[in-house]
Amino acid sequence: MGFDPKIAFGLRLTKVSMAAKAGQLGLRDRLNLLTDALAFFREDDEVCAAVLVFNNLCQRDQVAAGEQLGAFLQSYIGPARFARAIATEAALHAAEAAGPDMYAWQQRADING
Repeated sequence: MGFDPKIAFGLRLTKVSMAAKAGQLGLRDRLNLLTDALAFFREDDEVCAAVLVFNNLCQRDQVAAGEQLGAFLQSYIGPARFARAIATEAALHAAEAAGPDMYAWQQRADING
């Protein structure tokens, strides 16, 4: 399984948002968030704007900044993306339930197939 930057960034957003709400956000976490936003979402103006607003607000009020970032993440994911994630998960479960193709030798009783 490979690295998915969208999942990693979503997890980082969640972590940073929760740390900020608790008033325990460090400068390194803020810089990592900014770096990831530029590395993986440079073309997404909405994500970049949310991260910049968070960073500016964080200098004055970490708790409010964390709440703003959490609200952004929920609205960014949105119901359409959530529905697509559910459909993808259902398709994966269906593929797993079907199981792998059986080869003839796997069905032979004399070799405990």
